[in-house]
Amino acid sequence: MTTIINTWTIGGVLTLFWGLLMVIFPPNFSNNFFGIKTKWTTKNLNTWIYGQKVFSFILILLGLLFTITSLTVIGANTTTFISVLFLVFSWQVSKFVGHKIIAGKFPELN
Repeated sequence: MTTIINTWTIGGVLTLFWGLLMVIFPPNFSNNFFGIKTKWTTKNLNTWIYGQKVFSFILILLGLLFTITSLTVIGANTTTFISVLFLVFSWQVSKFVGHKIIAGKFPELN
């Protein structure tokens, strides 16, 4: 008997939930406990607000991607090591994409 929901599905749902929380309750400027802090988002209030919106939607996409992948045959047949690599790789790519989006909106940060 195989289970449909595994720990990676729960992780994807939690990532999706975290992204939705950031959309509904955006973090305050320079909050140390809630929000994505990078060297670009802490420059000023405008970049903080825009950066939190960008990263919240990236988290939602990552949560959806990871949940869907874990529920497919691919997710059922992958090892934990491959799943962790996928998670780390997707987070690194999302940080790069987020930076490019923020840098496009605020070119004075470069």
